[in-house]
Amino acid sequence: MGETALPPDAPAVADTPADLPSKASLRVRLRARRAAAAIWIEARVRYLRRLIREEELVLLPLALVLGSVVGSTVAALRQVVSLVQHGAFGFSIERGWVQIAAHDPWRLLAVPIAGGLLVGLVTYAQKRLLKHEIVDAIEANALHGGRMSFRDSLLIVGKTLLSLGAGASVGIEAAITQIGSSLFSSTGRKLQLTRHWLRIMVASGAAAAIGAAFNAPLAGIFYALELVLGSYAITALAPVSIAAIAGTLVAQSVFGNSAIFYLSIQPQIGSAEYLIFGAIGIGAAMVGVTAMRAATVIDAGFRRLRTPDWLRPAVGGLLLGLLAMEFPYVLGSGHGGIEQVLHQNLPLVVLFTLMAAKCLASAISIGSGFTGGLFSASLFLGSLYGAAIGGTLSLVAPALAPNAIVYAVVGMGAVAASIIGAPLAMILLAFETTQEYSVTIAVAIGVVVASLVTRRWFGYSFATWRFHLKGLDLRGAHDVGRLYELKVREIVDADILRVPVTLDVETLASLFLFGRKTIAFAVEEDGSFAGVVDVNDTNAAILEGAEGKHVADLMRPQPFTVRPTDRISILPDLFDRTDVDAIAVVAGGDRPRLLIGCVHEADVHKRYYAEAERMRREDVGYRD
Repeated sequence: MGETALPPDAPAVADTPADLPSKASLRVRLRARRAAAAIWIEARVRYLRRLIREEELVLLPLALVLGSVVGSTVAALRQVVSLVQHGAFGFSIERGWVQIAAHDPWRLLAVPIAGGLLVGLVTYAQKRLLKHEIVDAIEANALHGGRMSFRDSLLIVGKTLLSLGAGASVGIEAAITQIGSSLFSSTGRKLQLTRHWLRIMVASGAAAAIGAAFNAPLAGIFYALELVLGSYAITALAPVSIAAIAGTLVAQSVFGNSAIFYLSIQPQIGSAEYLIFGAIGIGAAMVGVTAMRAATVIDAGFRRLRTPDWLRPAVGGLLLGLLAMEFPYVLGSGHGGIEQVLHQNLPLVVLFTLMAAKCLASAISIGSGFTGGLFSASLFLGSLYGAAIGGTLSLVAPALAPNAIVYAVVGMGAVAASIIGAPLAMILLAFETTQEYSVTIAVAIGVVVASLVTRRWFGYSFATWRFHLKGLDLRGAHDVGRLYELKVREIVDADILRVPVTLDVETLASLFLFGRKTIAFAVEEDGSFAGVVDVNDTNAAILEGAEGKHVADLMRPQPFTVRPTDRISILPDLFDRTDVDAIAVVAGGDRPRLLIGCVHEADVHKRYYAEAERMRREDVGYRD
């Protein structure tokens, strides 16, 4: 076929460069596409954050990953502590007391002093660099909505390693709980989790740390729920459990799956002995409270010394070293000492003496400024106490023939529950570490009695007792900070009866009559708050003859005013001091007396109830 010819007047084909898109227009299109892609990515990120904040199942893989990280961290820190102690003392501090005392006894004195000096210097540098206190897991959940600093927590870990390397009578549990909780908290803050889920993240980190440290995931779960979260929230169970199990499995891959304490026999417990276990719980509470009081007394004694604060741990190291030269068993956390008590029939004199020495060593370590917890120390102290009671009963009532190992385990759990304040965690720890059901029942009796007596007699665990000494009235990790952070601006009533101070009383009475208000707020010409006048005073003035009287003659100056940024928590005390049910809200700032509105006492109670109900719904997983 032939080619078709174009008509003479047909336009030319647009193939010249002038007809193509310009470089400027291409750049504009490229920028538009990039902006659209950025908007799409940002929208997807916001969606994922919202999904994580609102969907519980999305947190479970996160708890699994972070729990595994915490478990490996715990395993690494335990190895570091062992290496540091071996390098400082020449032997394992948990099992080599005899070798240290025999080969180089002066190390028992020199190492705690040198280590205390290092801890003191680090503490001095911390106070110079940080202008705030480092928040631990319980305080974070109680007051700060689960917000913790991972960088600050590294300081706690470093000081704990130095303290344990120096032989301080403390445990590593405080450091691993701090690092685990802060890791979870920091991750949750980056994901912009809500306050409710951020507190659960903190508890999950603590559960992973305790489960990995003791090869006891159930104990880690209930330690986190009881002590760190402060409630048995349904929504917390899954992430806390997954984190604890993941951390434990990772630690097991390093240290094996064997229980940290084991019983060499299968005990036979008589029915009458269960009553004795209850009595052991009463004595355990006395031992626990004595240990906490001793730490407080020694801390107060060190504060009265005229030595610099950074030198206090060195002085404490001197006292600890002198004690260790006579009783080397008091050094360290006490894991090795527990095995000695469980598997060796120590004389009664040794048991009672070591119990007093360990209590004093822990009090010196905490009171002088060493960093660490009393978890392991309380377990060792309790094992000494229980074994001593069992040995005493063998002499006093041979017919009972008590099993010293069972009594040691019961004392271990009961004293630890008194000091630590997590009874269910202690019961489950006994079950997971001994793997004996009958012993667990015995421990449960001692733990319940010890917890009850401690709560009724003393009112605090060691964690909450520290807050009490700092002036914080905290009895647990319940989220009191959530109510504490509520602001006055949330309940301000702006629909109030404002009257000038120059208004006559007859007009004021009519305003009360037709406006259905019972209280009026008097203001100056510039709107500044002057005082209050109520309907009763106005009616009384009318009956007495109000001719020529004005609001200024009747008003009562209200001594208490609040600003919108003030906390609602201050209002109940203010209402107790005044005889009205409304308090004026003023602006503050440049015009401090400018009247904005008022707050009613009933609205304060309603706001507290609404927030408490919201917290309850979050705990049970209710979704609007």
